[in-house]
Amino acid sequence: MFYQIWTCSLDAAIHMRKSHFNRSRGKGGVAIAWKRFLTPSISEIPSGNNRIIATELKSPMKICIICRYMPTNNSGDSYPEYTECLDVISSLLSMYSVSHRIVIVGDYNSTLKPPRKYNKHDFLLQAFVHEMNLQSHRSEESTFFHHSGMSTSQIDYILHNATIAFLSDYKIHDQCHSNTSSHVPVSAKMNVKSKPTNKAIKSGYVSKFKIQWKDTDSETYHNHISNELSQHNIESHSIEESINFLCNCLKKAATVAVPSKIIKLKGPQFKASPTTLMLLKISKEKYQLWKSHGKKNYHLKTDKILAQRNLRKQLRKKQYLDRTQFYNKLMDNPSNDMFHKLIRRNRGSKNKDAICIMENDEHHYSTTDQTNSFSRYFEDLAVPKNNGYDPEFLDLCNIRHNMFDELCKQSSNEPQLGFQNICDAIQQLHSGKATDELGLAAEHFKNSPTTVTHFLTNCFNSIFNNHHIPDIFKSGIVTPVLKKREKSNANGQL
Repeated sequence: MFYQIWTCSLDAAIHMRKSHFNRSRGKGGVAIAWKRFLTPSISEIPSGNNRIIATELKSPMKICIICRYMPTNNSGDSYPEYTECLDVISSLLSMYSVSHRIVIVGDYNSTLKPPRKYNKHDFLLQAFVHEMNLQSHRSEESTFFHHSGMSTSQIDYILHNATIAFLSDYKIHDQCHSNTSSHVPVSAKMNVKSKPTNKAIKSGYVSKFKIQWKDTDSETYHNHISNELSQHNIESHSIEESINFLCNCLKKAATVAVPSKIIKLKGPQFKASPTTLMLLKISKEKYQLWKSHGKKNYHLKTDKILAQRNLRKQLRKKQYLDRTQFYNKLMDNPSNDMFHKLIRRNRGSKNKDAICIMENDEHHYSTTDQTNSFSRYFEDLAVPKNNGYDPEFLDLCNIRHNMFDELCKQSSNEPQLGFQNICDAIQQLHSGKATDELGLAAEHFKNSPTTVTHFLTNCFNSIFNNHHIPDIFKSGIVTPVLKKREKSNANGQL
């Protein structure tokens, strides 16, 4: 299942200095994710605050979801920042509380338990919850565990304004070795009936399907094609129209008679160094040891936190070294394989964009400009240059072409293709290959009935008789595939 996300970062307007792999710690942010089929029913609600993000779910039971990340008590201006966030949420409540059920989630950096004397945020939050008549699930479990192991607290909540409880399965999750955060997840469920529309989702993602030809319903496939082709007269249509009609007919028949499944593309496997694997193993062992003692031993918890900290430090170091090594190699020795690696990095889900690429003393920072730069480079390689090219050979080829053309025009006997010629050509097609630009594969023709073969025979004979090749036969998709042994030469050519 794929998701769509709205995010808001507290570091959006802050320039963070990066020094090797020791980066300054970010201030976090907020995000709301939902399944893609719900996108037509969801709209963003502007909040005007980079700590708060809100969405509206348009369903029979209208819901307003607010996600927030409140300031900590340690920051210098925390009191006015905290009250400002509460004012923004209060404004949203006044606008939507009458017509919507409101759910407020996130890190409150304050508790609903008995207030702590040193934390002024506790009093602000509890007064706000009481004033707005917000409901919460009561529990004694902690949601925040300080990395030093000296303190724990409950500061993460899911609040709502409903008079009747419509949230179920409220749960504060346990700690686990894979969670490197100081917080644990808090979850709840709500039953909502949504009416997804057919509105196009503004997203670049397109689901990919693989047709299962081995499970083809041959009878349905043949009948559908035969019925469609029987209604089409080749003589009353152009060759272009006839070929397009056949292609659409084959695709419709495959949709009806051949099952398909979604291709689940897995990302690249994580390649960990021996040092990283060792630290990962130590981190898991420390966690299991601490868990086996009931998660109450302070010394074991300290050892666990230290092991996780060392693991994160090693991962950041490895990522920095990989990026530096890749960019240095790209600038020192550009080649085709490096070009493909850069494109895959830029199109990946993670932020691995190259910082800058220089072309003719012009710097390109965005991924689009970098891709266009390499496109121009390969286009320049493909354009023929006058580097010792023999013009006499070109003239000779043109003369031969003109001679063959004249002979064909003068000949009264046009070449004709037979039924068996088309059958043999279809059987020679390679199965299991990618589809063409029209979405057709070899299996579309190999599994087709004899009516398709007769149809193609008439089309090709018409091409010979009219001396005209349709434009649909003159285009195609060319994808350069760089093999391991096909390295580029000094001129950057294969």
